[in-house]
Amino acid sequence: PCSGDHNPKRRLLVGSQRRRVYGKVVAVTQVSPQVMAQPHSPQRQRAEQVITQWQRAHKMANMSFLVHLDAFSFANERRYFLAERQPESGENEAVGFLSLVPIYARDGFFLEDLIRTPMAPNGTTESLIDAAIRMLATEGKRYATLGLSPLRNTHHSHFPQPRWAIAIFNLSRRLFDPLYSFDGLAAFKAKLRPDAWEEIYVT
Repeated sequence: PCSGDHNPKRRLLVGSQRRRVYGKVVAVTQVSPQVMAQPHSPQRQRAEQVITQWQRAHKMANMSFLVHLDAFSFANERRYFLAERQPESGENEAVGFLSLVPIYARDGFFLEDLIRTPMAPNGTTESLIDAAIRMLATEGKRYATLGLSPLRNTHHSHFPQPRWAIAIFNLSRRLFDPLYSFDGLAAFKAKLRPDAWEEIYVT
C-alpha cells in the first residue's frame, strides 16, 4: 500500500519516468465514470482497444483467468485514466489504461487494471500510476494499493513457515514464473517504494 507521496526516492523514480514518456508526447487524462459507462463513447472504445492489444500479447488459453479483464462493471464506482500518444498529425493513439476500484473500508482505491499496449513508450505505466495517486491525494483518500505480489516474501515472513511449505513456494515460483512472472511483478512494485508491505496468508 502507499498513502500520499511522501517518499523522496519514489518521487524521483516516478518523476524520471514521467519525463521520459512526456518527451515522447504521451498525455494521461482522467476519464469520468459516466463516459466510460457508455459502450460507444470514444474514450471507452479507445480503452477497449488497449485491452484488446494487451490480451493479444498475453494469450493464455488454459489460464485465461489471469488475463481476463472486467474493467467496466460498476463503472460509476471506479476511477479511470487513459494514456494517449499524440502524433504530429492524425488522431490520438491510446497506449495505456488504468481502472481503479474502491476499497471502502480503507477509504482508498485498488489500482486494479493497469495495462499498456506492446508499443507504448517506456514510462507509460508509471505515468498512469502517478496521475492516479495525485488524483487520490486531491480527493483526500488515505490508501492506495497495487494489489498482491504472490510469493514475494516467503523466506522473510513475520511468521515462521514450515520447510515443506517453503519448498512448495520455491517450486511453484520456478514452475509458474514463465507464466506469471512472480519476481518481475515484485520488482516492479518494489521500485515504486511503497510506504509498507502487508503480509497476506492462506491457511
